[in-house]
Amino acid sequence: MSFTNDHGGGDMFNSHMSTQNNNTGSGNQFSGSTFHGPVEFSQNTQNERSLNSRQMDVLRRLNVSKYLDQKDRNPVRVGGTCDWFVTHSKFKAWQETQTSQMLWVTADPGCGKSVLAKYLTDSVLTSHAGRTVGYFFFKDDFEDQRSIVKALCCILHQLFYQNRDLLTAHIIEQFEIDERIVDSFGSLWNVLISAVKQRGTTEIICLLDAFDECEPDGRSQLTVALERLYTDESRHNFNLKFLITSRLYGDIRQGFQPMQMEGQPLIHLSGEGTEEMEDISREIKTFIKARVETIGARLKLTEEEKSILLKSVTRVPNTTYLWVYLTLNLIENIKDIDKTRILDATSDLPKTVDDAYERILSRSEDCQKARKLLHIVVGATRPLTLQETNIALTLSEKDQSYQDLELRSDDRIRENIRDLCGLFITVVEGKIYLLHQTAREFLIEKNKPLIQGNISDSKLPVLHHAAWRNRFRDTHKRETHKRSNDNIQSLSWKHSLNLQESHRIISTICIQYLLLSDFGKALPQPIDIGKLTNTYIFLDYSAKYWVTHFLEANDETDNTKQSLVTLCDLIEDRCPAWFHVYWASLGTDFPAGFNSLMIGAFFGLIPVVQHWIMDKTDIDAEDEVYRRSALSWASGNGHTTVVKLLITRSYRTWWKKAQVDARDRYNRTPLSWAIMNGQVGAVSLLLKAGAAIDLEDDIGGTPFEYAICSGNNGVWNIVKKKGSQNHHLSIDKIQTKLLISAAKKGHEAIVTLLLENKADIESRDKTLGHTPLLCATRHGHEVVVRRLLENNVDLESRDYTLGHTPLLCAARHGHEAVVRLLLENNADLESRDNTLGYTPLLCAARHGHEAVVRLLLENNADLESTDKSGRTPLLCAARHGHEAVVRLLLENKADIESRDKYSLTPLSWAAREGHETIVRLLLENKADIESRDKYSLTPLSWAARNGHEAVVRLLLENNADLESRDNTLGYTPLLCAARHGHEAVVRLLLENNADIESRDKYSLTPLFWAAREGHEAIVRLLLENKADIESRDKYSLTPLSWAARNGHEAVVRLLLENNADIESRDKYSLTPLSWAARNGHETVVRLLLENNADIESRDKYSLTPLSWAARDGHKTVVRLLLKNNADLESTDKSGQTPLSWAANNGHYIVVGLLSKFRSRTSL
Repeated sequence: MSFTNDHGGGDMFNSHMSTQNNNTGSGNQFSGSTFHGPVEFSQNTQNERSLNSRQMDVLRRLNVSKYLDQKDRNPVRVGGTCDWFVTHSKFKAWQETQTSQMLWVTADPGCGKSVLAKYLTDSVLTSHAGRTVGYFFFKDDFEDQRSIVKALCCILHQLFYQNRDLLTAHIIEQFEIDERIVDSFGSLWNVLISAVKQRGTTEIICLLDAFDECEPDGRSQLTVALERLYTDESRHNFNLKFLITSRLYGDIRQGFQPMQMEGQPLIHLSGEGTEEMEDISREIKTFIKARVETIGARLKLTEEEKSILLKSVTRVPNTTYLWVYLTLNLIENIKDIDKTRILDATSDLPKTVDDAYERILSRSEDCQKARKLLHIVVGATRPLTLQETNIALTLSEKDQSYQDLELRSDDRIRENIRDLCGLFITVVEGKIYLLHQTAREFLIEKNKPLIQGNISDSKLPVLHHAAWRNRFRDTHKRETHKRSNDNIQSLSWKHSLNLQESHRIISTICIQYLLLSDFGKALPQPIDIGKLTNTYIFLDYSAKYWVTHFLEANDETDNTKQSLVTLCDLIEDRCPAWFHVYWASLGTDFPAGFNSLMIGAFFGLIPVVQHWIMDKTDIDAEDEVYRRSALSWASGNGHTTVVKLLITRSYRTWWKKAQVDARDRYNRTPLSWAIMNGQVGAVSLLLKAGAAIDLEDDIGGTPFEYAICSGNNGVWNIVKKKGSQNHHLSIDKIQTKLLISAAKKGHEAIVTLLLENKADIESRDKTLGHTPLLCATRHGHEVVVRRLLENNVDLESRDYTLGHTPLLCAARHGHEAVVRLLLENNADLESRDNTLGYTPLLCAARHGHEAVVRLLLENNADLESTDKSGRTPLLCAARHGHEAVVRLLLENKADIESRDKYSLTPLSWAAREGHETIVRLLLENKADIESRDKYSLTPLSWAARNGHEAVVRLLLENNADLESRDNTLGYTPLLCAARHGHEAVVRLLLENNADIESRDKYSLTPLFWAAREGHEAIVRLLLENKADIESRDKYSLTPLSWAARNGHEAVVRLLLENNADIESRDKYSLTPLSWAARNGHETVVRLLLENNADIESRDKYSLTPLSWAARDGHKTVVRLLLKNNADLESTDKSGQTPLSWAANNGHYIVVGLLSKFRSRTSL
């Protein structure tokens, strides 16, 4: 360890930084960000601004800890120190290698590891151009500084901030989709590896200091990940280096052992080696000399006095930097120092670091306040700011509101801290810390709780609301009593603090603060958490951590119980303030509708739960967001005493038991939550209370099945005793059911749980043959897809029905992020389904997913791939009206004249389906306006046929051939429009001088077709435009004949009004009346008769209208004709009469009708 030689006023932590802190004022800043080299922000285009904004969002989420502050808690090295390391052959070899490698540095406490790490970060590692460096300094004194997840977040923040090329669109998407990514070691580690692999030539260094102070689970996770990384041959394809410092602990050494074998990429540089210890010892002497010179200059020591001091300290064997620093600080702070006092001090130097600590604290001006301050620093969950510490020390029983607090300035509180604890506590960037990890180890008493008892077993009496004041007064008396003891006897500070007592003191302060009157006022809606915590400085800490301190303190005093009830009383307005601040830190939707009982159950606060049960609160009430009851929250969080209270009936008649099978918004019961979270005690209690084990949730899982699949033996051993009446599936089938359902609905936690317990990742449902990966890709659950890919799932599995692969599913449904993920894992870009022959690009184009199409094209998907109908992506997009996709494909030079197996072009399809904007786009890109399909239909013919007026207009404006004909029926656009009844298109074509008398292959004109199909408005329009009303087709039928033949009464009336020949005859001499009678159109027959049609007209075979009606059995027409005196005995050329025709064809009703009329005639 090496320290600054510019001591300046005794505050050795005010160091000169060799990096720039990007904290320039208000706004979206990254406090604690470190720059190495220039940082550029591209603002040239809207897309770049959008990308930059998304990158900034990721950086904000990763900015979870003040890593610069944590680094700069350590002093700057003295010149001439740390040279032993930077000149060491092992360090040089590690630094110069161009492949991934790890350097592990160990040394004893106080030997300067952290100062070395700071020096490497600030000066040595960052001096190389093109290198990107991220760091994290672990500290055991605060939770967030012990977290490997926080460490990875901080390192990624630095890497991405320095090198934006590492923060790719794919990585951004991961953060946008996965809200919990910053809480997952596995996800963050995968992000790091993904970033490194994408920039294979970039040298990236991750420095982790004091790895031994990382929490054990985190150490294990990183050790496993590093072993996997550095034993994989792919590490040669990129350059990711780790430099880790730690004490030489056995578990760390054992974890790194597999990577230390010969040929493995781990270098262990041990500061405990003989040669290294000698080098360190020489550098410590350099440090001593520099410090003595600094002290001599400040205190104006003579050369003799400096010589005495230097020789006295130097001759002590086996010293460390920390011992030297503490010892010289003690001497430096001697009042009226002179040669005699120097001799006295150096004759009795501290023998150890602990001895130095003892002497520093024994000089405190107020041992009681010093002890309280140390309790606060040691017990705090995160570093407190000066003002937070100010409030914690100042708050007293007389304070009723925030304004009552008599707060001091930062400078005064800083001086007060120095007077109380001297060098033992240091202030860095406005936050207070213990000087060194060994200081914490010196203070804390191990394994000896101060307070006995259990809050869970307490009974809650009725108390006054002023009880908290008594509690605070009791605390004050306890501390005063301690101080009197301090004055009576010589008290050793070593191991003098009990952590349980530290938590009790902080919980007392937090609760007292939250009970201030300021938080009893109604809060403005919506609640601005940032504004609230900025206004009330200690609110952020007390709201988030008061429960933690309370539970750790295990305090069961009556005063405390009443204060808890008051603090959690939703009838009051206090709870919304602190509870909103707390819940905001969870990053999930606020649970509107939470009541006081739920709060107590959620946090495991026994007195609160007892109080509100006795207050007749609805025990089964649910919140409005998650629909969970108090029992559900308590069960999931493992608060067994609360669970027991809620499910046990009291002797009081109004105290009912909670519903053990209450269901939430996922249809999960309290038992399901307890099982999934491994809460053995809660599971046991719920089962004893009769909780059902076969109730299905929204993915079909039951508590029994979750227990089977949980991998938790403690849970399963309890549940299996209960048995399941409905359990008839094997564990494999249960896992299959749950895995497929969870993948389909995006329940990543359940997917992870099942995979960890060996569920078959390639299992399929029975109906469609969907695997978990197919389910997840089809529904766009990227996080689940990623988890499955991490477990080596088959990337090309196909379902049973369509033969879709995961990539085809994702492309079809437009899940861009999933498509990207699959492509990164080498999914087959040209895979085809089994039915239509679609590729992923064809699927995406057909369904209009522009972003997916773009992504596939960027990955060189075949632009001209065709399905089984010969359709290209451009044809599919044009057919289905996806303009953006059409534009994108054209920009990528797609063949604008490609044809399917029916020879339809993209323009033909767009015109056929009426997609005006696409037709315009294709025409702008020089599409052939006269292209003809297999039947010679042009785009104009298709548009006219299907009635797309706007498209017809657009094509005509672009000079489409108005008289083009197909090669089968000879239809012109006007014939198409008239036949299919599109009046507006007919009008438009006529306005453009279309041939009104054009004829098709069967000589039918537009008027023929309109009359034949019954399109009255078009008939009228054509007649108004002088269409030939007596035109005849190849069978000599007129428009009137066709209208009568097909029964279109309105058209017949219209033609008659326009003087159509009522007796026109076709090739077989059938008149309109004959056709109407023959086809049974009674109303048309009546209309024609009313217009004096010849009732006895005969065709080529002498059949009359009555003969035709009788022949085909149209009784109503027969009756109508008879009433109009049709000849009942008319005979055709074959000698048949109407009666004989009816009889021969079995129309007996008509026979009876004719016979009846004959008999009447006879009479």
